[in-house]
Amino acid sequence: RVIALGEDLIAHSTLCPHLLGPLEDAAPDADTIECPWHRWRFDLRSGRSCDGRGLRLMPAPRVVVGLDECVRLSWR
Repeated sequence: RVIALGEDLIAHSTLCPHLLGPLEDAAPDADTIECPWHRWRFDLRSGRSCDGRGLRLMPAPRVVVGLDECVRLSWR
């Protein structure tokens, strides 16, 4: 999923690493996202757990906006 986070576009996994809860409709709060199932929170920029539980979101591609203003996803 790609969302606007301030001036940036950020891609993130739509599955919580704890029991694969759904994140596709979760509203971001500042730079974090919360799983609706068990309230686990993750930093959207790094994917790391915000509460020290040691889990992190699956890696997501980087969002690149080209000079032509087209949005592309890059795994580099």
